[in-house]
Amino acid sequence: MAKKKPKKASKGPTPKLRDAADRTKFLGKLRQYPSLSAACSAIGITRRTLYNEMQRDADFAEEVRKADQEGRGKIEHAMYQTAVEGKDVQALKFILERKYWRMWGRRDPESFKFKDIVKWANGLGEALAQRLPVEHQATAMSVIFEQLEQFGENHGTT
Repeated sequence: MAKKKPKKASKGPTPKLRDAADRTKFLGKLRQYPSLSAACSAIGITRRTLYNEMQRDADFAEEVRKADQEGRGKIEHAMYQTAVEGKDVQALKFILERKYWRMWGRRDPESFKFKDIVKWANGLGEALAQRLPVEHQATAMSVIFEQLEQFGENHGTT
C-alpha cells in the first residue's frame, strides 16, 4: 500500500483582488509596467489569481484591458517621441513586437502590399493625433512619411 504524502503547510491566504484597494493598486502597476506578470509580481499575486478574478468579474476584466492599453499607449508614445528626437527606437520596438505581437509583431516585409503599409501609416497618424501634443504632430507625421517614402523607394513601389 502506497504511503500518502503529507500536505504542504499553507503560506497563508492568497490575495484575491476582491477589494477596491487591491484592484486599484494592481491597475496602477499595470499602467506603470504594461506587463501582466510584472504587475502581478509587484502586488504579490499570481497570474492565475488574476485570470480567475477576471473570469469572475467581467467589469474588472474590462478595467484590466483598458489599463493594459494605457500602458501600451505609453510605450507607443515613448517610441514616437524617441523617433521624433532622432534617437534609436529598437528597445521600444522589441517590447511592442513581443507584448503586442498581433499589432506590432514582425512580419516579412515582402508579404506587405504598399497600399497596406499606407493604410497602416494613416492609422498611425490617427493614433498620433490622439496622443501627441499638437505642436509635435507635424514633425512626427513628417518622420513617418519620410520612412514610408524610403520604404517605397527601397521596394520599388513609389
